[in-house]
Amino acid sequence: MDVSKLMSPQARLAPAPKFTGAIGDDVVWNFDQGHPPWDSFPSADLVRIAGEVIEKRGPVVLDYFDQTYGYQEVYYGSVLLREQISRHLSRTWNQTVAADGILVTNGSVQGVALTITSFVGSNDAVFVEAATFPYATRFAEAAGGRVYPVPVEDDGMDLDELRRQIRRAREAGHTPKLIYTIATFQMPTGKVLSLEKRKAMLGMASEENIVVLEDNIYAVFRYEGEVLPTMLSLDTEGVVIQSDSFAKTTAPGVRLGWVSGSPALIDVLAGVRQDFGPNQWLEAVMTQYLEEGLLGEQIARVVPRYQAKRDVAAQALEDHCAGLVTFDKPPGSFYYWLKLAPRVDAAALATAARSRGLLARPGEMFMGATSGPQYMRLAFAHVSETSIARGLAELGKALLESTQ
Repeated sequence: MDVSKLMSPQARLAPAPKFTGAIGDDVVWNFDQGHPPWDSFPSADLVRIAGEVIEKRGPVVLDYFDQTYGYQEVYYGSVLLREQISRHLSRTWNQTVAADGILVTNGSVQGVALTITSFVGSNDAVFVEAATFPYATRFAEAAGGRVYPVPVEDDGMDLDELRRQIRRAREAGHTPKLIYTIATFQMPTGKVLSLEKRKAMLGMASEENIVVLEDNIYAVFRYEGEVLPTMLSLDTEGVVIQSDSFAKTTAPGVRLGWVSGSPALIDVLAGVRQDFGPNQWLEAVMTQYLEEGLLGEQIARVVPRYQAKRDVAAQALEDHCAGLVTFDKPPGSFYYWLKLAPRVDAAALATAARSRGLLARPGEMFMGATSGPQYMRLAFAHVSETSIARGLAELGKALLESTQ
């Protein structure tokens, strides 16, 4: 059978999911994936609550949905969890979003996918930061959309270029539909969209009839600087959908996230959902976790730890990689975005780093093929401070080996 002739357009666009073995086989210094460290997982609380919710509510938490609330939970998720998320958004971001403006997802990535599936079709235009979360662009392309990258400046997306790209899209016959932005601690650059630009982008979106998808997953991890209102909290026209998750704050394996926005927008996402909803048991666990105030305590506990790791990484980069990479110290999030010096051969660096047991993500994973400057993304939150210092000393040696 020639499988290639049977593949859908979406399958043809997808990268082959090939894996060569466990990451731990030869990796000593793992700066690759951005996730919290195992010792930060609130395991004891989650285990305790998992038993308590079954004792309190009975086997209903193991069903598709709670019949007290009906089939809506298959499409929107647990009513009780959505009410708790609503309170969390109000406390954390001063966002007024009722339960009917929230949809629980299987991780924030599903929220991004559902939003794109709901609003992007063949030849529709999607505008993204020029280096961004690669799955968002893949989802847009799989839906038949045309992706228009927009450069990121020190204060976030270049809005003059965004307006030019919207005009170019219309001239090319592509209907502008969606702006995808990681407004706070943009991934991978770490930049923050300024308040002025947030308001201007919302005005542009309203004027052009475009949905703004605000990926807010890193925003709580702020180490310094002024806390800015989210795009959703500034939205008065109902153009913003915000995605977020418990993955970075509690544990990735919880696999629960949410999208929030005006009920009119969220209803569209519910209409295209086809997975029978999230895991009811985990929804009940996270409902009680929020009720007990444990999420706020968890965030307050981990942020200083990650800030300390960020600072150790900055010093190690200065000590071992000066002149070979340049970078800005991120005011939040989990990453350094390293710009390689022109004399560093990026392909040779990947080989040299791996030979030393060091793993990090090449910049092209976030920005596609480019003939411009080369980059590397370095994740630090899950790495111990000792390993950060030692691993970046090895990176410095790999950089020296890779100079032309």
